[in-house]
Amino acid sequence: MPGSRERSLFGVEVDPRAAWFGMVMFASTAMNSLFVTYYLDLYMNVVRLDASAFYVGQVIFMVWNACNDPVIGWISDRAKFRAGSNDPVSRRLTVIRTGGLLWTIAFCLVWTPPLEAGTWLGGAYFAGVLCLYDGMLTLVEVNHGALLADMSSDSAERATLNAYSAVFAGAGSFTSLLGHAYWTRRPENLGGFQRAMVVVAVCAAVAIHFACRGMRKANNARQAKESKRGGANDSSVACCPQGTAQGGTMESRCKACGTGAAPLASAETTSVAKGAGSLDLWQRVVSFMKELLMQRNFWYFQALYCVQMFDCTFEKNHFSIFLDGLAGDVFATPTLGAIISASFVLPWVGMLVLTPAVQRNGVYAVVQGILAARLAWCGVSALLGPGARSPHFAAWFLLSNRVMSEAICRICPLIISDLVDEDRYLHKRRESVSATIVGASAFMGKVSQSLAPMLGFHALQAVNPATTTSDDHANDLSGPEPSLSGVGQATRAHLFALLVLVPLVCVTVQNGVWHKFSLRGAYLKKIKEGEMSGLSLV
Repeated sequence: MPGSRERSLFGVEVDPRAAWFGMVMFASTAMNSLFVTYYLDLYMNVVRLDASAFYVGQVIFMVWNACNDPVIGWISDRAKFRAGSNDPVSRRLTVIRTGGLLWTIAFCLVWTPPLEAGTWLGGAYFAGVLCLYDGMLTLVEVNHGALLADMSSDSAERATLNAYSAVFAGAGSFTSLLGHAYWTRRPENLGGFQRAMVVVAVCAAVAIHFACRGMRKANNARQAKESKRGGANDSSVACCPQGTAQGGTMESRCKACGTGAAPLASAETTSVAKGAGSLDLWQRVVSFMKELLMQRNFWYFQALYCVQMFDCTFEKNHFSIFLDGLAGDVFATPTLGAIISASFVLPWVGMLVLTPAVQRNGVYAVVQGILAARLAWCGVSALLGPGARSPHFAAWFLLSNRVMSEAICRICPLIISDLVDEDRYLHKRRESVSATIVGASAFMGKVSQSLAPMLGFHALQAVNPATTTSDDHANDLSGPEPSLSGVGQATRAHLFALLVLVPLVCVTVQNGVWHKFSLRGAYLKKIKEGEMSGLSLV
């Protein structure tokens, strides 16, 4: 990667800047793979929330989950003026380090619910910890996603950064083995699982701290090296040679190369310096959102991402439940644990395998190929009907479909980075607004992310009410641990139908939307050339 000094580790060249970037994903995946697998199971089958409390909590979470991404993104982009720093990378690292510590605390709180609390107190705790956890997750991941756009505008470099993230995230996914080893649906035995979660949280906090410190040092070294070459006249904006040679103010240098500032950027610096009021801030927000919402590719991605987040969340939240119901009476507990762990590790391995294809053929072609493969696989499985309900086939379908679905999720940051480039190109922005675009891109996806558990909860109640409702028999600790394994053929058929039809509908919609996405080919090349010539940020 240009500007970074690679080091050898066991004969393999390692880019320190990209490695530290990836370590943040190690911490993120270590916690989030456990959260998405077990939080729903915990509150459904251990806490046994009343259905009304569960739905109210999820609706509150849905509203918060949808709103906090664009808000946190906007605040993150504006915070540099208050901090006095124009370097977007340094600013985002400060936010990630602080938010990461708070995230680990929220992660621990998720696993300590008041088991003896009343219906609404338990529901209030459920909604509160979900909102706190997601708020801190968003603070870290929005800024981490924005770093991908701020650190480089080159598609190959971004793919390399994403590949390093995949390596570290794959390593972080192995915490699912620890989770499965200690997980239990019996409240009196939950202490071991809770202590294991504290260990994971501490490891994640340490990883985030050292990742931010290492990335800051690598970024400062890169900037110092570029400064010696005379290639960095400003810590956040690299103007074109024509403007740089003429000297003068930043605005005049940008005008020299014909890249005038968008109303958002020029008014932004001036108004902040003068202490502009809330009305001016609101006008800038409205102006920015109008510009963003006029971009057709942004809307096409919103549609794709909305469906994708629903699909991914539905599969992650209910993976262990489906596996238990469809194959729990055939596979031993260690095998089930290995399958669950593989469902988190293999998508990152797949991202590594796909990275050369992304660099060679572009993001659009790779996503198109994955969607076509998923459509064919889901269609064949649906046509097989009863013959596909064997435990081994069901487990294989569950795992392979999740890997393909997650592969698209892993590529989405590259798509969002291209959207950042398009926005910067169309509106000739001189200031980084990448966090705002990352947050805005996630708006509809977060709504669907909250709807997925509610649909799954409702569907599983219909399939097997005993596992999702609270009654005297279910709370009898002397009985067997709640489980879906060993269910009848009718229940197994309903589970498999749900497992196949949900992704089949999702991928059909996505195929139709993705064909309309035009940020590819010659148009994308034109944008990249504009970025490299005069609008790059770092």
